[in-house]
Amino acid sequence: ALLAGWSSPLALLPIEVADHALRFLLAMLERIAELPGMQWHAAAPGTVSMVLALFGACWLLAPRGVPLRPLGAIWCLPLVLNHSPAPPGGTADITVLDVGQGLAVVVRTAAHSLVYDAGAKQRGFDAGAAVVAPYLRHQGVSRIDALVISHADNDHAGGALSVLEAFAPTQLFGGAGVQMPAIRFCHSGIHWQWDNVDFMFLHPATLTEPLADDNNSSCVLRIEAAGHVALLPGDIEAASESHLAANMAGALAAQFLVAPHHGSETSSTPGWVSVVNPRFVVYAAGFRNRFGFPRPAVVKRWADAGAAASVTFETGAVSYRLGTEGAEPRAYRAQSRRYWHAVGTTGDSGTRP
Repeated sequence: ALLAGWSSPLALLPIEVADHALRFLLAMLERIAELPGMQWHAAAPGTVSMVLALFGACWLLAPRGVPLRPLGAIWCLPLVLNHSPAPPGGTADITVLDVGQGLAVVVRTAAHSLVYDAGAKQRGFDAGAAVVAPYLRHQGVSRIDALVISHADNDHAGGALSVLEAFAPTQLFGGAGVQMPAIRFCHSGIHWQWDNVDFMFLHPATLTEPLADDNNSSCVLRIEAAGHVALLPGDIEAASESHLAANMAGALAAQFLVAPHHGSETSSTPGWVSVVNPRFVVYAAGFRNRFGFPRPAVVKRWADAGAAASVTFETGAVSYRLGTEGAEPRAYRAQSRRYWHAVGTTGDSGTRP
């Protein structure tokens, strides 16, 4: 009986020692990981890199006697030296990410990167940390040149802090109400060029323009490459659409458009649709979102105008190379089909069945 009383605590002692040692080790590793330069992210390897690395691994693990086995490590180098190819000069890759009910767009030119909005931050989910940052690292982007937060609504600005901390953007632009350090408020007249691709804010008209709400204060970004135009209008609604159509109609015609306000009926007015007249429109919306975006009337309006549509909850991320004649949007799920990606059509509720 005496031995039985002692045996249980003695048996647990090594486990408790190991537990405390592991906790200490994890705490130390977390602190080390927070030090500058202690984290490194490689771009996702391509097929060729994977094949070369497989060959190198087989060579390294070959039986003794196989000559020059250490040289197999050389064939593994493409895994860590790999980088995602940038678009050619004079073009831009525009990717509308699938962040649920929200918006996040990544724009890459030959040597620069811009993020427009960063999705929502909610309890247990931060689109900036969970979607935007991993995508940028997958593309081999370690620093972004500009972060644009169109307006202060959570579904556009919630993930911004995570992107800001991870990628230290050189420039930070925002609409009215966006609170971030060293921010420059967007307004028409701000323009710049990267790698023969032109960027220009069309809206708001001035810093002091009286606006009814945050949606209508959204930064409207125009991107032009080789005569082809993309528009990122944030959540502007009828009032701002009318203002732009009346004052900047010549700058609005576009090949590629992210639908204003996720396809809400407060936006995409007939006048705006006829002036922009894009070939492709993307609705950034969450599956079974409570607003029913994109609204059926809006979907029909753009379809009647001849625009081919993509909805992020159906297609996943949508990429488009601006500046290339005959370019078509590329949908992530179509390129990476899995059996669980059963896709319905946009029905009366604007959601999949």
